[in-house]
This record gives sequence, structure tokens and C-alpha cells, in this order.
Amino acid sequence: MQPGAALQAVLLAALLVGPRGASGHLLSGQPVCRGGTQRPCYKVIYFHDSSRRLNFEEAKEACRRDGGQLVSIESEDEQRLIEKFIENLLASDGDFWIGLRRREEKQSNSTACQDLYAWTDGSTSKFRHWYVDEPSCGSEVCVVMYHQPSAPAGIGGPYMFQWNDDRCNMKNNFICKYSDGEEIEPARPIVPEETQEEDAKETFKESTEAALNLAYILIPSIPLLLLLVVTAVICWVWICRRRKQEQTDPSTKEPHTIWPSQHQVGDSPDLEVYNVIRKQSEADLAEPRPDLKNISFRVCSGEATPDDTSCDYDNMAVNPSESGFVTLGTPGK
Repeated sequence: MQPGAALQAVLLAALLVGPRGASGHLLSGQPVCRGGTQRPCYKVIYFHDSSRRLNFEEAKEACRRDGGQLVSIESEDEQRLIEKFIENLLASDGDFWIGLRRREEKQSNSTACQDLYAWTDGSTSKFRHWYVDEPSCGSEVCVVMYHQPSAPAGIGGPYMFQWNDDRCNMKNNFICKYSDGEEIEPARPIVPEETQEEDAKETFKESTEAALNLAYILIPSIPLLLLLVVTAVICWVWICRRRKQEQTDPSTKEPHTIWPSQHQVGDSPDLEVYNVIRKQSEADLAEPRPDLKNISFRVCSGEATPDDTSCDYDNMAVNPSESGFVTLGTPGK
């Protein structure tokens, strides 16, 4: 068995000896050492709540106060070992800071970008495990180990465990390493029950914020809603009253007649024709009488007869009667 493979087997066996969660998986912040006590030791710090993650300098300081440094990965075997730690942690999306950073002092133009990076713990290892087209060497100075299991694969494959330069102020998980001569302080691991409780609190917080945002939207619209309701009620009442008036019993209405009433006619000389017509008998109106001749309301003057259709309108004389009209039917002589 190769020495690297033996180291992996020993360290993974130590996981079964050390403190574990209820399911036997590695816990966040749990120290893992070779043979249980030998150096180097590691701590993988993972936060499910992304708001609790740290930037590069904060992660570096957290490891230093715990007696270690941000991890330096010095070989392919150590890279695979770190990958096994993270897989055993059952972590979701979230990259991990490692102790690699680009030197900020000026370099000659002939220096390759990859050669500008150095380990913060002083390691001189030249081992690198960059993702395709990385590092970009722009404003991104610090280095993370990719861990995006739910992300679609890119041109270099899944974003899993390769290295990428990132802005140092980004919030990420991190990995601490404890080498020979460094005291490791026991850390209280984050157990699954605590993680579930934190998730419940975060979900409640998000639900509360969503409810407040909805209230901020609805409260200003209340006056408009009230106005619409009042307008709808007024329109409904008006329509009901109109329909009620239209459905009133027609028998209560006064009968309509083309003849004016007696008190309306009175002695008005303008309505004399109505009195004349109303005096006609029903027989006169119902049947024609052979001894009646229809004559015009106006007759021609001189010798012209009422039947003469050649009577000139200009030579017509006004009937000397007071009203100028005769009855509709006059008995012949």
C-alpha cells in the first residue's frame, strides 16, 4: 500500500474512534488527527447558515486563535484526504477557504500568475489543484476549494474540490490545519440537532420578513380598496331602486288618452275643433253617408265649386266663417 493511501486509511479510521454524530458522520468543527493523536490534525468548519460564514481574514484569525492555520495542501494524497473529510461531513453548497493567497508585492511582468500564490502558514509546497482557466488573477486574491454539488457542471466538470481564486471579502466555510508543535484546543462540534434548530430559526425569520413585506404592500392599498367597495355598494343600491321603479304596477298609472279632459278644454277658442269632433255620433264616424259631400276646409271664391281641382290658390277667398274651418261632413242640399 502506498504511504498516501495508508495515511488516508488511518485518518478515516480515526473518524470512527473520535466523537461522532448520531448517524456516524463527521461533525463540523470536529478535530481529526492521524491515529487519533498524531499530527497533522484538521478541523473542517462548515456553516449551513450562510450568514455565519467568514471572510478570508476572519477565517485565518479563527484558526490562529484555535492554535492552527488555514490548511495548506501539500500533495495529491492530502487533497484527496480533505475531499473525504468534506464528503463525510454531508455538507451542502458552500466553498471552503484554504491557506493560499496571492502575494501583493509587485512582481516582474514575466512572472506567471500561478507563481504569485503562497501558503499563509509558510509552506513551500508547489502543489496546486486549480479549476480550468483559474486563477483569473484580477481582483480575486484569496483561494477557495470549490464545493457546489447542486451547481451544473462547467467546462472543467463539476465544481467540486478544485481551487478557485475569489475575493477575500466573500463569506465562506474554512478548513484549519494543526501541524507539529501546535496545540489544538478542543472545539465543541456542531451536532445535527443544533443545525436543525438553526434551520428552523432561519426559516421562521424568513417567514416573518415575508409577512412584513406583504403588510407593507397591502396597508397603503387599504384606502383604495375601501373606495372601491363603497362605490360598488352605491351602484348596486342605485340599480336596485331603478329596477324597483320600473317594476311598479302599471294599473296605478293614469290611463293615457289622446283627448284632453273637459277641464283642460274649458272655453278655450283654440280647442273648438275638439268639441266639434267629439259631438260626432259613432254612426257618423263608423259608416260613410251617401248624402254627404266632403269639402275642403277652405273654398274657392267666385263661381268655382269645391270639386273644381283647377281652383287657383292665389284666387282663393277665405271662408267668411269666424274660424275659417267647416266640419268634416256637411249634408248636401
